Amino acid sequence: MNQPNGTLNVGGLNTSYAERGAWWIFSWHFGLTGGWDYLASTVNYSTPTVMCRWPYAGRPRYWTNGTIDMPDWACWWPDIILHEYGHHVMNCTYGYIPPSMPEYSIVEKSNSTTAWAEGWAFFFPLAVFNKPTFIAGINATHYIPIDFEAPHWCSPDWDDGDKVVGRVAGALWDIFDSQNDSAPWYYDSFSDGFTRIWNIMETTPCNNFTEFWQAWNASGFQKQPALLAIFQNSIDYRGPGDVNADGFVDMEDLYYVANLFGVLKGDSRWDDRADLNHDDFIDIEDLYTVSLNYGKSYDC
Repeated sequence: MNQPNGTLNVGGLNTSYAERGAWWIFSWHFGLTGGWDYLASTVNYSTPTVMCRWPYAGRPRYWTNGTIDMPDWACWWPDIILHEYGHHVMNCTYGYIPPSMPEYSIVEKSNSTTAWAEGWAFFFPLAVFNKPTFIAGINATHYIPIDFEAPHWCSPDWDDGDKVVGRVAGALWDIFDSQNDSAPWYYDSFSDGFTRIWNIMETTPCNNFTEFWQAWNASGFQKQPALLAIFQNSIDYRGPGDVNADGFVDMEDLYYVANLFGVLKGDSRWDDRADLNHDDFIDIEDLYTVSLNYGKSYDC
């Protein structure tokens, strides 16, 4: 019908709260469209279409045919939605997802492929929303916040190393984020954003975090600050004896360990970097590691 220029009120469409889940899942602010837009606007990547079935199944799940299953309650939790979308992104760029254990713990060791596939999926919503805490909904009203910024070497209830899902997610976050970690856990001062992480994701399919790091190194990206950012998350890829991760074993490394000789974990002077064998005691073994490798250089 003909109308004069200006604003035309066409009324509103109301739905019940319980019926809004599908809109929430695909919304720009909180859902799949937000994940698609983040990649499109940040790295100019157009993610192939994904299908979501809701309400469906008993737990969130991604299938490599490009389908996400969402139980009725999961639609209210944006991080869960984008976690599953993160799996879709990996599947689209790799053509597969590295094999993952059907059951795993975020804070305990699983295996290297599970830690990488799930670690990436936990990191993805952190990057999209630019915040370090993942809100893990467990039903329509209850959730568990998981802070990937705070954990450090030997954090209570956290296992260490690159076979832990949460450590991989935290390592990616500390490469990405602009937050320097404060003393005494001050190893991460790196702020690199998403672009270089994505460059590897898009061009080099990786089956574990070690392969991601090898691709990072081969690409010529900054190494020392990135090594210490992942070290913050108990992933130690330094060369033997290279305390400060500068690629050389020299007098600085020797002096650093000697200056902390005899210090036990828990002491105010403690520094995980000098505990080269991670036995919670800076002693002759650590000093010997530096001395044995003195003069070496590493491209690690």
